[in-house]
Amino acid sequence: MTNANRPVLNIDLDLLRTFVAVSDLNTFAAAAASVCRTQSAVSQQMQRLEQLVGKELLARHGRNKLLTEHGIQLLGYARKILLYNNEACTSLMFSNIQGVLTIGASADTILPYLLNRVTRIYPKLSVDVCVKRGPQMVEMLNNGEVDLAISTQSDRYAFTHPSVTLRTSPTLWYCAADYRFTPVEVVPLVVLDEPSPFRTLAVESFDAAGVRGLPTSLLPYPPCERRSKPAWASPCARWK
Repeated sequence: MTNANRPVLNIDLDLLRTFVAVSDLNTFAAAAASVCRTQSAVSQQMQRLEQLVGKELLARHGRNKLLTEHGIQLLGYARKILLYNNEACTSLMFSNIQGVLTIGASADTILPYLLNRVTRIYPKLSVDVCVKRGPQMVEMLNNGEVDLAISTQSDRYAFTHPSVTLRTSPTLWYCAADYRFTPVEVVPLVVLDEPSPFRTLAVESFDAAGVRGLPTSLLPYPPCERRSKPAWASPCARWK
């Protein structure tokens, strides 16, 4: 039973930030470089954090540091605490920014999440979203038609502008459960029409493997539709 008179712990944000770095990078040395501290300072911070919460959070596994069960439990809260701390500070810094931000994006599940972040950090900013293909986004960005672009990166359709990797995702092949590949046959492909980095990747992979592929179903992309509205009004992108 919880003791109501027990004081609530206040965990230093610097301790949590270093803890997350150790979790992500697995070693004190790598975490030290990430948080700009010495390795001994990181070790002392983790000892202090474990003493503060009264639980073992990290276990040695060779040269690496792995999370214990309690460490895994704390990690989720640590990420949330740091996220809200950063958003609170950023929101106060940029709360007076007004105007229109034009975003070019492909129809990706990451877009609503990013728009939600924008609404919290820039409450007075209006967002204009244009949904197009990745290569077309590059062209629009180069022409100054959009302020920033969210797109799938590939060697063929490379950005010349500064960029940040938001996530990495594997590219997978899908087929019917009863499909059996025969080397001599022409493999029908269901792909997007041009321009599409995934279509290019599929065709080039077939060519490299000496397999004949035939794009049999072309799925056209909808035309660009712009929607401009205050970012605080809705965190969701709207497109057809």
